[in-house]
Order: sequence, then C-alpha cells, then structure tokens
Amino acid sequence: MTRPVPSGRTAGRYRARHLLRSWPLGAALVATGVLAAACSSTTTASTTPTTPTTSTSTTIGGGQTASAGTSAPVVASATRGSLGVVLVTADGHTLYRLTTDSPTASSCSGACAQLWPPLTVPAGTTPKAAAGLAGTVGTVTRSDGTLQVTYQGHPLYTYASDTTTTDTLGQGVGGVWFVVGAGSSGTSSSTTTSAGGNGY
Repeated sequence: MTRPVPSGRTAGRYRARHLLRSWPLGAALVATGVLAAACSSTTTASTTPTTPTTSTSTTIGGGQTASAGTSAPVVASATRGSLGVVLVTADGHTLYRLTTDSPTASSCSGACAQLWPPLTVPAGTTPKAAAGLAGTVGTVTRSDGTLQVTYQGHPLYTYASDTTTTDTLGQGVGGVWFVVGAGSSGTSSSTTTSAGGNGY
C-alpha cells in the first residue's frame, strides 16, 4: 500500500527525509558507475621517444657495404692465374689502378667512375687490409668528397664488366688500367694490355 505524499509544510519535511534516506544508495550507485568506467578504460603507458640510431654505409666494389668505423678488412688478396696474387675487395672482386692517377688525386670521375667504380669507405672510417698484405692502405678524397681507398698510394677501383669474382677483364684496358699486385709496390709483374683508348 502506497503512502500518500503530504501537502504543504509537511510535504517539504517528507521530501527532505526521503532524500536523506535514499542518498547513501544513490551515492553508492554513482561510485559503482565511476569505478566500472575506470576499469573498462584502457591505460596507455607513457614512453619517452628515442632517436633512432642510423649507420652510414657506402658501396665497396662488387656491391659490398661497410659501416662507418668498421674494422673489417676492405682489401684482401687472391690468385688470378698468370697475373699472380692481386688485390681484391672483401667480397673477392679484382681491384685495379689507373696509371694517370697520383697518390693524392683520382683522375677517374663521371662516366669513367661508372665503368670503373672507385673503392670507397664512409667518412670517419680507417680502411684495413687483410693479414699478409705488405703494402700500406690509406684514403684519398675524391672530387665529390667521398673517401677512396688507396694501396701504396694507388687509388683502387673495380671494373663494371667483371661479373664474377674471378674476372680480370680490366687488366691492360687502354694501356692504363692494371690489376694491383699484392706486394709492397702495388704493381703487377704482368704487362698484358688490351686495346681501347683510355679505358672508358
């Protein structure tokens, strides 16, 4: 049986008492709703962004790459038939020298450098030769600012037409391109030449 709501001043007191009695229940319902909402929300952890570390690399003859500061040898040696023991890249491609170069400058750039890719290393890298090589490995700065590896003062190149690691097709091209001997002089005992201008 529903009790009638009083009117007038009695009604005001009734409503006040009714609200006071129902307040704990309402507050509990509100608190439960807030807690449920908090529990259903996804918390995302805050992280401090980090700057990615990048490694500078450059092509070394035959498509090999080396990172700046690397200590791995970039120059090694291999036997090439009648040419004897010659210099090769770390991945085995034959290395050549250009007789018109000087110990401080390369005279092969542009179209020449596309046919005869220079052996280069990133700035800040000290090139290293494999154990057993008697000559000194160094660098020379090319006109484009890259560092070209030298052996006994000879800037080193690969030859684009050498498609395998055993090829020596650049030997004697134009009478100015020769394999680089692995000895202390850096020259080869072979004088076999191929006809054809200046080699490019």
